Amino acid sequence: MRKVYKHSSVPVILLLSLTAMAGGPKRGYWQKPPPGVIRISENYYYDQTEVANVHWREYLYWTRKVFSEGSAEYQAALPDQSVWSEADSCLSVYADLYLGHPAYEYFPLLGLTKKQAEAFAKWRSDRVMERELVLHHVIEEDTSQNRNKYFTIEKYFTGQYKGIKPDTAFMYYPFYRLPTVAEWREAARLDSLTYKSASSGGQVFDINPCTRADKKTPPTRAVEYIENAKSPDDLYGNVRE
Repeated sequence: MRKVYKHSSVPVILLLSLTAMAGGPKRGYWQKPPPGVIRISENYYYDQTEVANVHWREYLYWTRKVFSEGSAEYQAALPDQSVWSEADSCLSVYADLYLGHPAYEYFPLLGLTKKQAEAFAKWRSDRVMERELVLHHVIEEDTSQNRNKYFTIEKYFTGQYKGIKPDTAFMYYPFYRLPTVAEWREAARLDSLTYKSASSGGQVFDINPCTRADKKTPPTRAVEYIENAKSPDDLYGNVRE
């Protein structure tokens, strides 16, 4: 019987849609989608590559700064690195290296629950929207946010973020989420048409501690963004393998 893990052993790829508040203008200021995504249909996009360690470390940094390292929010965001030993005990050496070492910055993240991935998708939606509003001078950048005053899309549209009235020219907002099973299968089908091996890209721990014939292989560096790509990368291969 196949072993079922409680944490993710597949790459985390997010789907983006540009969603309108009631009465918002068509597309509004979203003349182009955020970078690093692939258009699937009129209003849906996939991340081209897996969520990498460096992206999650940015999320952890923000969460620690806003809520504190000892907070329930920060502790809930920590990936479970025991997935290495769950996959194969001889890979346990990576538990202390993989997430934090700069050599693995752009390698795919491992050890998440579905709840953690959903929380990250919500956080990312908020940060992308916040950045767009700052760039368009709708709000000012605030580097002193804490648990009592941090930006969310909901706070902005209800006037609860610093009492700022929502700008009607900015009624479209980014909504990142996990794909449904059907959406995942379609993305995987597209990836299977263009599947190719990825380079390990400068990994300094160039070792595989597993020596048995049936050894597991550590994942490789996520493929970097390629302009005009037609499908997400590594839904087949890499972590999936």
